[in-house]
Amino acid sequence: MTGGVRSPATRVSGAPEKRLSGLDGLRGLAILGVLVYHADFRAARGGFLGVDVFFVISGFLITYLLVTERARAGVISLARFYARRARRLLPALFVMLAVLTGVLALFFPGDFREARGDIAAALGYFSNWWYVVHHRSYFVAIGRPPPLQHLWSLAVEEQFYLIWPLLLAVLCLGRPRPRLIAAVGVAGAVASAWWMRTLAVAGNVPYDTDGSRLYFGTDTHASSLLLGAAAAGVVSAIRASGGARTSRWARRRHVLAELAASAALITVILAMCRLGEFTPSLYRGGFFAVGVVTAVLVSLVTRPASILGRVLDNPPLRWMGTRSYGLYIWHWPVFVYTRPGLDWPLHGLTAAAARIAITVALAEASYRIVELPIRTRGWRVVAASFTSRALAPIAAGAAVAAILLVPLAAYRVTVDTAAEHHAVAVPAAAPTVVWPTPQPTPTPIPAASPSDPTGTPSPSPAASSPVRSPIATRTTHASTPSNTAQPSGPPPQVTAVGDSILIDATPALRHLCPSIEIYAVIGWQAHTMFEELRALHDSGRLGAIVVIEAGTNGPVSPDELSATLTLLDDRSRVVLVNDHMDRPWEPANNALFPQAAASHSNTVVADWDTMANHHPEWLTPDGVHLQPAGVQPYAAMIQQAAGCG
Repeated sequence: MTGGVRSPATRVSGAPEKRLSGLDGLRGLAILGVLVYHADFRAARGGFLGVDVFFVISGFLITYLLVTERARAGVISLARFYARRARRLLPALFVMLAVLTGVLALFFPGDFREARGDIAAALGYFSNWWYVVHHRSYFVAIGRPPPLQHLWSLAVEEQFYLIWPLLLAVLCLGRPRPRLIAAVGVAGAVASAWWMRTLAVAGNVPYDTDGSRLYFGTDTHASSLLLGAAAAGVVSAIRASGGARTSRWARRRHVLAELAASAALITVILAMCRLGEFTPSLYRGGFFAVGVVTAVLVSLVTRPASILGRVLDNPPLRWMGTRSYGLYIWHWPVFVYTRPGLDWPLHGLTAAAARIAITVALAEASYRIVELPIRTRGWRVVAASFTSRALAPIAAGAAVAAILLVPLAAYRVTVDTAAEHHAVAVPAAAPTVVWPTPQPTPTPIPAASPSDPTGTPSPSPAASSPVRSPIATRTTHASTPSNTAQPSGPPPQVTAVGDSILIDATPALRHLCPSIEIYAVIGWQAHTMFEELRALHDSGRLGAIVVIEAGTNGPVSPDELSATLTLLDDRSRVVLVNDHMDRPWEPANNALFPQAAASHSNTVVADWDTMANHHPEWLTPDGVHLQPAGVQPYAAMIQQAAGCG
């Protein structure tokens, strides 16, 4: 992501300053999409594509500047290029890292210990690969995400900056070759997009495999940067030829260019509003397509006579664009430590407005105190002028931040007691809990007690019975079938598969439906549940009634759900429990379940989402898992839908 600079107010070999229109406005639009997306507004479910807009702008801008420098000065000065990059990017980043490190060490020591590796990765600009190696998910998180996770995009850009200028210098040996640069950029972008698609198809992303590896990887997510570079090559070639100025069709070209630019802008905005991180086509060419449209948009709005470029450079968007770097690096730590209802008592629009206001204040301070002075006057001059008078507002701001953080930290402690079990990342290996059919006269088991607010299964009075143990546990990976040894005897009346929510409700379910076997894994994905059901079906251990609680931890594949329901057509009843959680994939899952059920006469949907919407007090602070008050209603809903008991 480029620094929040004018686009570009850069002198090249003594030439007068020229400014490319529209880029600041596009930056403003991109950062707005990212902010709204991370603020959890579903209207911008594709706001993360703002990062790809930044990638295109970065690839375009550095390529255009270096090709222009080569044409005017006869040489590309890599030393000057890297010095400019360091001056624009490093100071603000170092300040943010220093402030965040101090806050974590003082107020969140546990998070500080976990973030030390992330801090080192951020300083070395390899955050993206750090998260890939450690299997961090960008899109699926239960609990607090890493506060530096957003720096993956800066790492991708820096890795691009290390390689692309060197390649440009080689391509421009002898004379500038903008057409060759464009061809190389397109070829590289196609290769990167093809590699992303290949891995996505092989892993059935996003249904069977999380898409974060493809999203974080420089190899798979470089297409937008390279498309921006290719666009710069095309623009440089056109401007060098002067064809657009001498053509008698110049006026018609201008009108067509404005129409095409407007269509491209509308397309980018629609993509940010309609596409989601769990849209399969994104990983099968979608990111590439967004990059192509954005590259066309950048090429057209940077024309000297572009009307849309001037429109985009309206004061609000231009202000956001010039501060986009600060807004980006500060917003995520602020959002991570101001989660509505968890870190402070604000919710909804009030919480979003407060989070964005804090981010804007920090970004403006970064721009005025750090970025702009160093960019315009240099490191040494700014350091020499940093007197106690200059430090006074910074010290005052730090004091205010400390005063605000103390009550925030106190509020966090109060909610952690109730949410500790749920506010941690799902482990790589989680327990598979299989509750076989109990004895005909089971000991009644109540819902989870207030002393066990997480609903984690605990041994019941029946567990001490010498006749048989009602609970068998086994550790397995959450992405593989449990393969737990099956109980002997006839199959149960009811078989239920699910994740931690089903675990929460298990005691009450066993009380209401005594002849039930429950297969539940914390963090289980839908496709693994379907594999478990197939294995139980093939082994003859599947009940006549099947309950499926799937989708809490990720999107459900329509094809896999359809195949599973077809397999279960020989059952007397199948119950699909719909989802309730503030996650991007919830709407798609809940729209899918009734559509799938309509094609199978034995399938019904238990509408937990509607019940939970009317009774938020049934849920823990994460808005997903069950409070003791919600266990009995949840179990009763399943009992009624299944007709068991």
